[in-house]
Amino acid sequence: PAKFLGMGLVLPAILLLARSRASLMRTPPWEQLCAYLLMAGLAAAVFTPFSAVALFVAFPAITLVGLRMGPRAVILAMALTCTVMLPLGVHQAPPGLMTDHESLNHRITLSQVYLAMVFATGLIAALMATHQQRLRQILARRSASYMRARDRAQAASVAKTEFLAAMSH
Repeated sequence: PAKFLGMGLVLPAILLLARSRASLMRTPPWEQLCAYLLMAGLAAAVFTPFSAVALFVAFPAITLVGLRMGPRAVILAMALTCTVMLPLGVHQAPPGLMTDHESLNHRITLSQVYLAMVFATGLIAALMATHQQRLRQILARRSASYMRARDRAQAASVAKTEFLAAMSH
């Protein structure tokens, strides 16, 4: 099951990174840096006595990353999270919540399930935010098009009225 969970994390990430439209939303560099540092800090905090809090706070943190910065940022944040957790997981004792599970395979599977849930949460939020942004852009273009068409129709109506007034005199 660990191989399938790993592919469940990697495949959507590769597909989204390959898309040209899955770019970062326009956020200031300091905000991006803070978001990535928050995710890295939470990943490191999983191996401290505050592991339960870190595991819980990762969900709203990745949701915030997705809503503010888009799908590509979620992928980068999750890659950073995995990069921080992997060496700590190898060199440190297992996180406090996993000490009951003695089998390494079981701990890896639990970690992958957790990371997949965090990834899915952030990715869904990011995709919804980018979809909403695209809908707003479409609405703005259609509204502008409607205004131009309305102005042309009003100008044509005024021209017609002036023409008929000039013809009747």
